[in-house]
Parts: sequence; structure tokens; C-alpha cells
Amino acid sequence: MKQATILKTKYTKLISQVASSDFNEAGEAVSILFEDSWVRILVIRTKISSDITIEVESSLPRDLAGGNGETSAEELLDGAISHLYYLKELRSIGFTLDAFRQDCLWTASRIFGKAVDLSVFQKLCPPDCSSKQSPTL
Repeated sequence: MKQATILKTKYTKLISQVASSDFNEAGEAVSILFEDSWVRILVIRTKISSDITIEVESSLPRDLAGGNGETSAEELLDGAISHLYYLKELRSIGFTLDAFRQDCLWTASRIFGKAVDLSVFQKLCPPDCSSKQSPTL
């Protein structure tokens, strides 16, 4: 619950601080809500709409080295399975899933108005999001 509250607080801060200079050539402002080795959660705003998209990207860790210098295939498989279940849970609350086969990248996205319920942030907390690893504020 604590991590969900942290995510919601950061989300509220991100959407309240948008400036016209934050938008790219495509008319989007993209901010990182959370990032770890398996997951990146983005908040995407556009110039033409007040709606906000939350997009979750999940892939194999960029740095495959674990604490002992090597991540086993079993650890990678267990991590991949838990993150696929995480994406499945996001689908159950209205996120749309997509896969980019070349990069082995899975995404889940959903469009929201400005108000997003705390229950969404509870589901957004990835499997490794624990008290020892807080999102950077």
C-alpha cells in the first residue's frame, strides 16, 4: 500500500507540473513514473487532449548480472513469469496489452482522465516493488 501511495503522489506531481516546453515534436510529454531493471512506467500527456496515458513497459532486465555476478536462467524465468502475471493483472483493470517481438518488450497502456484511483496504483506496483526499493521521487 505504501508503494502505491508513493506512485500516486509522484503521478499527481507529474501531471500538475506540465509546461509547454515539456512537449516533443509529436505533441507528447513523456515522464517516467517508475523504473527498475524489469519495468518502466510512463505517464504520457498530449497537447490536444486532457487525457493521460499510463504505459507500462516490461522486458528482460537490461543488466542481466545479479548480486553474485550472474543471474541464472531459472531466476530469469521466474522473473519473466511473475512479470507476465503482473501484465495480466493490469489487463484485468482495463489496460491494453501489446508485444514487440523484436525487442521482447511487453507493454500495457490505459488512458485516464486526471483522477486515477489508488486501486490502480496498487495494481501498478510491479512484482519487485517492495519497501527496499522505492520509486525515485
